[in-house]
Amino acid sequence: MERPTAIERCAYLGRVSTPRQKLEHQRESVLRFAEAEGIRLPESMWFEDRVRRHKMLEEGANFSRLMKLVKARKVDWILIATFDRWGIKDRDDVFVLRKELKRYDVKLWSVADELDITGTDDASFW
Repeated sequence: MERPTAIERCAYLGRVSTPRQKLEHQRESVLRFAEAEGIRLPESMWFEDRVRRHKMLEEGANFSRLMKLVKARKVDWILIATFDRWGIKDRDDVFVLRKELKRYDVKLWSVADELDITGTDDASFW
């Protein structure tokens, strides 16, 4: 199984949808993982949004900034705390976004799940 390494360009994506959820918890989880793996994760590569899952694509300003970097091929991995933070409207969005990341050779890593979400086949994914 592939996983992010210190030589690759990584970005962190965090998302909360309610006031009770804390971006700090996601950030700490991802930063602990990055430190343990020797991955450099500068603040300029942190992208956090306070937006409901179904609005991520339309209203996630920092998600949009991150996707511009993806399309410019300036990111190798996107690190998220848990799979559910990858804000999607429905199951179909997961596959559309996975396909988009794969198109630009970007991988999506879930820290809590220890899973390369872009590296699994669709059947294993679910």
